[in-house]
Amino acid sequence: MSRIMIVDDEEGVLNALRRLMLRAPCRYGRLVYELEVETFASPQAALGRAREAAFDMVLSDYHMPAMDGVAFLAQIEQIQPDAARMILTGCDDIELINKSMLGANIFGVLPKPWNDSLLMSMIAQALNHRDLLLENRALAARAAGH
Repeated sequence: MSRIMIVDDEEGVLNALRRLMLRAPCRYGRLVYELEVETFASPQAALGRAREAAFDMVLSDYHMPAMDGVAFLAQIEQIQPDAARMILTGCDDIELINKSMLGANIFGVLPKPWNDSLLMSMIAQALNHRDLLLENRALAARAAGH
């Protein structure tokens, strides 16, 4: 089971994403990821929860009133460095977002409105990428005799 945190200041978006993630298949090749989803309308509440529980992936809206998604994900990286991180945005300036993402090690940017299949595919890719990073770290530690 993969734990997903979704952060967006719009309740309708949170509800739609939760429904999609709990119903649609999340596949990468032959791998199928079952998702457990927690949603937050406030980045501060999400940060508090991230200090209490581990998440495999965090998906955040870019434009939120209290804190933008890149700043939020940079803080998530400090709390949970192994969680995959992605941005969901209605902003047209993807180049600006890409530049601002560099400091937060964000896996990808998804547009609003989203395409359901693309969104689920990107989530599966992010989870697979995370799994491979963790596996490589474990193998390197084993090879080093740790």
